[in-house]
Amino acid sequence: MLVNYDFNTSNNRSTIDANGFGFVSSDLSKNKRKRNDIALNYQKRFDDYDKKLDFRFNYNNNQNNFDLNSLINASTGLQNNYNQNFYQFKTDYSQELKVLDETKFSIGVLADKLDFVTESFDVKNLDYWRTTYAAYTEFQSTYKDFDFILGGRLESYKIEGETNTSLLTPFNLTQFFPNATIQYNIMPQVFFNANYNKKINLPNTSALNPNNTNYQNPNVSFFGNPNLDPTIFDNYEIRVSAFEYFYIGYSISDASNQVVNRIIETPNGAASVSVNTPKLKIHNFNFGLPLPYMLFSKGLKETLKFDFNPDEINFLYIYVGHQKHFLDNIDYKGFWNFNLMSQIQLPSKIKFTLNYNTSTTGGNYQYYAIQEPFSQQLDATFAKKFLSDNLSVSLYINDILNTNKQGFGAIGTDLFYTSKYDTRRIGFSLNYKIPTKNKLAKEERKFLNEEKQEDTKLIGN
Repeated sequence: MLVNYDFNTSNNRSTIDANGFGFVSSDLSKNKRKRNDIALNYQKRFDDYDKKLDFRFNYNNNQNNFDLNSLINASTGLQNNYNQNFYQFKTDYSQELKVLDETKFSIGVLADKLDFVTESFDVKNLDYWRTTYAAYTEFQSTYKDFDFILGGRLESYKIEGETNTSLLTPFNLTQFFPNATIQYNIMPQVFFNANYNKKINLPNTSALNPNNTNYQNPNVSFFGNPNLDPTIFDNYEIRVSAFEYFYIGYSISDASNQVVNRIIETPNGAASVSVNTPKLKIHNFNFGLPLPYMLFSKGLKETLKFDFNPDEINFLYIYVGHQKHFLDNIDYKGFWNFNLMSQIQLPSKIKFTLNYNTSTTGGNYQYYAIQEPFSQQLDATFAKKFLSDNLSVSLYINDILNTNKQGFGAIGTDLFYTSKYDTRRIGFSLNYKIPTKNKLAKEERKFLNEEKQEDTKLIGN
């Protein structure tokens, strides 16, 4: 039996002076958050190492109180809060089967419940609840040079709720969601992979919340939409990978009722809202290539002979991605994003890492026209380990050139969104790993984060 408990709280205040079309303001915002999370895990192990049975129960409570008060006339502009309770139970069973060369069979069930209540000036304006039941099965098998995965989930959703003025439209769905993968192992550590899966994504509660939990003024406001529906995806991907770090892939994500964030015009200015868009298709190409610097001094043939730890060599890693968003009645070109990461081993075993990100302009991300490169910045880190590698010390400098800013046009309006924060930062970190004699305990090596999230939020509220 494993018990995990996590508690997190914050109490932030900020004073904001603003002016715009016909107003001057000075406000004090107060934002208090509290989160409790407990998880109980029971793991049954058998004499057969490949046979496993797991049970898990999780409870999470998340609370937030947000106030905005005017320092000019001592009035209260916002007094919003929410309380969220989430309960989940799941069990998983897996074992090996004597089919083909190697086969693993897994089954599981899941049940969860979410209660979400929001208030504005002590008036309950949303009571939202949903329940989920799911059962899944999956087969993983190997035959000669091929690996196969075939599975599916039978999922049932019931969503209900009410605002202070009306009932929400109930959502009831029971549907089967399949997934299938085939992989051809061309040679050791080199393979071709093709995958299809159908998924459902429920709207998060921050998008449902009708109350503003961000700063607002007479020209700008933020609010959610309690009537959002879940999104259903059909995802397709092909990928070639070699020696863990080289890869090239192409994927298509076809979404129905995708939840998107939009900036719309209001009588006094603009507002950020969440809506369902009937259709959104995303084509994504990505490419990752490591280039050890020894390649230029020793050549390809000699480099391939080395059996080295990537964390201990000098190299340049190149990532290139292209993404195009297809929406009804919107015609924009795609955009490219680039990442260059260089690692150099300095004397005294000091590791120097340089990381640069940028993107092209002219394309669109959902309903935003990209007019400034996003996440464009140059970071540097110096790191060294002490005390038998148990103590890690690093010095970092983020956004050295102070170029990270946002600039988007709101498609369908004449509005332009731009922001620039002081993202240039200098800091240091200390990390100490308590020594252990447990040979099974090991530190996970997080060398490269290859995952590029499709739903990355570009606009910061």
